[in-house]
Amino acid sequence: MLKTGCNGVVYYEPDSLNQFNNIKAAFATRVGGTSDGVFSSLNLSYHRGDNDECVTENFSRICDAAGLECNIVCNKQVHGDRIIKVSEKSIGGFPCPEMQQEEADGFVTDVPGVVLTAVYADCVPILFYDPVRNAIAAVHAGWRGTVAHISEKAVHTLTNEYGTNPKDLIAVIGPSICKCHFEVGEETAQIFKSCLKDFDIVDCQNGKYHVDLWGANKGLLMEAGLLEKNITISGLCTYCEEDLFFSHRRCGDARGSHIAFIEIKEN
Repeated sequence: MLKTGCNGVVYYEPDSLNQFNNIKAAFATRVGGTSDGVFSSLNLSYHRGDNDECVTENFSRICDAAGLECNIVCNKQVHGDRIIKVSEKSIGGFPCPEMQQEEADGFVTDVPGVVLTAVYADCVPILFYDPVRNAIAAVHAGWRGTVAHISEKAVHTLTNEYGTNPKDLIAVIGPSICKCHFEVGEETAQIFKSCLKDFDIVDCQNGKYHVDLWGANKGLLMEAGLLEKNITISGLCTYCEEDLFFSHRRCGDARGSHIAFIEIKEN
């Protein structure tokens, strides 16, 4: 559900994850920050031209609103399928210098007090929790990551690293662009059909192709062994909800970025 913190920050809190007392998860919106202009107002990227002091304050605000620690692990997303295991060395404040230049699009950890992240502004952020093994993951699934099966690979990584049974996993597909507004060319549509041939996710009307990234990632998660009842789709479209979200498809590079967060709380 959408929530508003006492500091005015608006964020999406997934009930399916936050029902667990030892987990905090949140998907930021653009509302409640200090940035101006095209970054108005809760921009969480230092690399788009915004004032660094505003971005730092925005991180502080979303962490306060959502009850997150400031041990935030960020990295360089490259629209790929690499997933990094985060260790105890990553505890020590924000931003973690160890990870900033690491090229990857997913994190896994079982370390309490570390906040995993996924940056988004149309691409699909996915958060995972294994309540049996007490492990978490955060994934950035752009269209290239989706066709590379990054969400499925996150499940396999959790299984390999922590012994996760996919049937135990809870997953949330966060705010991102909906099928109606994710229009692609014929070449890209054919890539989806080839790489995700088992899923009915591509429509063509009047020569225009539209792809369902939400359905694609849900299908990949179920193929990886997750139970359908354990997969939540937020239903919030970053393109449609202009007052709530930045959108690359709508605004191009003249915009801010959001972050999805997930943390195992320390006892």
